[in-house]
Amino acid sequence: MTTRVVLFDLDDTLFDHQGCTRAALRALQARHDVFRARSFDAFDAAHRALLEALHLEVLAGRLTVDEARVRRFRRLVEQAGGESSDALARTIAADYREVYVANWQPVAGALALLQTLHGRVATGIVTNNVAAEQYQKIEACGFGPYLDAVVISEEAGVAKPDPRIFELALTRLGYARQTAVMVGDAWNTDIAGARAAGIRPIWFNRLRAASPDSTVQEIDSLAPADAVAARILKPESRIPNPQSPIPMKIYLACTVRGDRGTVLAARRIHACLRELGHEVLTAHLLDDDVDQVESRLTDVDVYRRDLEWLTSADAIVAEASGSSFGVGFEVGYVLGRAAQSGQRALVLYEASRQGKVSRLISGLEHPAARVLAYQSLEEIDTLLRASLGPA
Repeated sequence: MTTRVVLFDLDDTLFDHQGCTRAALRALQARHDVFRARSFDAFDAAHRALLEALHLEVLAGRLTVDEARVRRFRRLVEQAGGESSDALARTIAADYREVYVANWQPVAGALALLQTLHGRVATGIVTNNVAAEQYQKIEACGFGPYLDAVVISEEAGVAKPDPRIFELALTRLGYARQTAVMVGDAWNTDIAGARAAGIRPIWFNRLRAASPDSTVQEIDSLAPADAVAARILKPESRIPNPQSPIPMKIYLACTVRGDRGTVLAARRIHACLRELGHEVLTAHLLDDDVDQVESRLTDVDVYRRDLEWLTSADAIVAEASGSSFGVGFEVGYVLGRAAQSGQRALVLYEASRQGKVSRLISGLEHPAARVLAYQSLEEIDTLLRASLGPA
């Protein structure tokens, strides 16, 4: 079918958010001694994890953008071992914002691509953020005259990957989903969301990372405009590859202070996940002295660290045979935000313990969750390979 509509994500697809962020972080390292002990890459990674976690609070209306920014830098100071205060965090946040805005610019080729497409097809932006911020970016980059619709999560009342935000964009433009394509850099929101809405996705993979699904069309640059426009408007035939790389960050949840009788199963899960090529964020939970080691941290430290891991993970895999309020919280946290984050949960328990496993686990029904009972440790490998696949 002929493509009539091209939808774009904004941040790190058309607008160079990453470039602005890195420029601002380099300025902070130059201005504030507390950030110099870390390498720039480590500082950038820590900032990105907090930004993603707190951005969800902004989208949910629980924090303003300014509140989230101050909280982000207060935590970064604490992580760096500095003495934190709201006054210092506000100063750092202001410094960051100043440099970030001063570096606003389009991704290379973005403006020319919009100019090439506009008039040939309807063009629009579908983006998650507060409206004022996104409109300012669009104006600063000169995108406005070449857009037929802009749909922002704050105004829409729903965020990617929820298919309703894509459907709203199509309604405004007056076209059916079969005629549309969505171009975006974020797999869990842009690509998964477009698929859920029945829209052909194109992954903007400018970092040339391994693709989670080789059947999805990719572009790694927005230039030259004519060539990229031709690729966007003409669907490519992609042959499915069952061995396509799917490297994921996994939060492995298991009992720490409760029944440790299932630790062998958790270790088997960990070994299989590593064999499949996935990164396990919580491997330390499997150590025999984990409770002693964790006791060196305050309860608040553990909560904040684990929440950051839960937020940054692609999926949670939980061993739920033992009694654990923590595992239940972790699974519930992921599922509670799955509609926004695109995360999923895989919950395993030993079949012989079904009578002791909470019915909230064994009876779990959620579109982002799957619950599996295993008969033996060996069967764990089979279930994980079928559910998560090799990387």
